[in-house]
Amino acid sequence: MRCLTLARVLQEAGAECHFICRDHPASLHGLIPAQGFGLTVLTAPDPGGCPAPDAGPYAAWLGADLEHDRGQTLAALKAWQDGPARVDHLVVDHYAIDRRWQAPLREWVRHMTVIDDLADRAHDADVLLDQNLGRQPQDYRDLVPAGCRCLVGTQYALLRPEFGQWRATSLARRAVSGLSRLTICLGGMDADNASGALVDMLDRGGWLQQLQVEVILGATAPHQAGVRAQIDRLEQQSPVPLAGITLAVGVTNMAERLAMTDLVIGAAGSSAWERCCLGVPTLVMVLAENQRSLAQALVAQGAAASLPQEALFQPAVLAAALRAVSPQLSAMQRAAAAVLDGSGAQRVAECMLSA
Repeated sequence: MRCLTLARVLQEAGAECHFICRDHPASLHGLIPAQGFGLTVLTAPDPGGCPAPDAGPYAAWLGADLEHDRGQTLAALKAWQDGPARVDHLVVDHYAIDRRWQAPLREWVRHMTVIDDLADRAHDADVLLDQNLGRQPQDYRDLVPAGCRCLVGTQYALLRPEFGQWRATSLARRAVSGLSRLTICLGGMDADNASGALVDMLDRGGWLQQLQVEVILGATAPHQAGVRAQIDRLEQQSPVPLAGITLAVGVTNMAERLAMTDLVIGAAGSSAWERCCLGVPTLVMVLAENQRSLAQALVAQGAAASLPQEALFQPAVLAAALRAVSPQLSAMQRAAAAVLDGSGAQRVAECMLSA
């Protein structure tokens, strides 16, 4: 999604953008041609493949060993450019890819931009983007070449333009704070159905009679039918009227929806930047280990409060968190809005185009 955001800005500046993606299960690569970009789909992952012992903790996410993936990528680059000219810029966004993959492709591309969140491996890059809160350029001092330009920090967060466009409306709406609208948005997939568990906890705690609740899932989320049936059942069986609970799937107006809510229960992924741009307070959950540092940084900044995993099966934990956060909404809104302004994609594109 963040690469699509960057591609749109580059396209508006005159660049021709082409994507290379592997055909992972439940992949969203169908969004790419739908938005007018070229796409090469690499073969599906080998379920029996075994990463090399030194391949790193995210090697299995690649769907192929490093050398094979690099070879397929090079073949795709050659097929796309259809001539001797090198690709002007290759953008690499994958936790399993490092300098061993990048360096051999140097003769085929003029410039290489790497998007990273972890600062845990070496890169051969001309531009390094890490949009995370609390990250410092010196974190990459020994991980990139001396001439690499490091774009580090939330001012470079890759947000779709709609979030910047809704920023003023969202911030103005929060001039008078209160908690009446709650949004649950735990990533597009929510593979473990944390959303459904939270709806159950809200029901058991009596919150569905007090709050308007919207659950947002991605179009390929595996539990959307179950969550919809759960909501229907609650509406039919509740002994007292509910304030209103809805399910939205595959939304195309996320900025507008976030601008109209008072609080989000959300994961510490890239959607955290969307909420910060709009000044939306968050009860943040860590649903994957690579989200932990961002969650901690958001809490330290005052833009979010932590929601422990126990909230998924203990209604008292969720209730305590909601009560505690209610008087803090105004302060959290100000802290979130101060994290970024929504113009990061333009800054990154300008850097790439000037390389």
